[in-house]
Amino acid sequence: PDGTTFRGPAALGAILARDERFLACATSQLATYAVGRGMGDGDADALAAITAAATHDGGHLRALLESVVASDTFRMRKPEEGR
Repeated sequence: PDGTTFRGPAALGAILARDERFLACATSQLATYAVGRGMGDGDADALAAITAAATHDGGHLRALLESVVASDTFRMRKPEEGR
């Protein structure tokens, strides 16, 4: 969004790794998929905790996946009606 230029996937990866918004966005998207519903304002604290846990564990995809699966948001999810 700031007009930073890059050449190739490695440079893009480096830019994304420096941007704290990337992991927060990835957390929200992965949680949405994992839980089977959109994340709302009521999920903000849980998403922040998941992001913090993933960051503490290195910020890699594996850390993010483990943080989502270990979260109450995932473990306590309720099936949608009609399913």
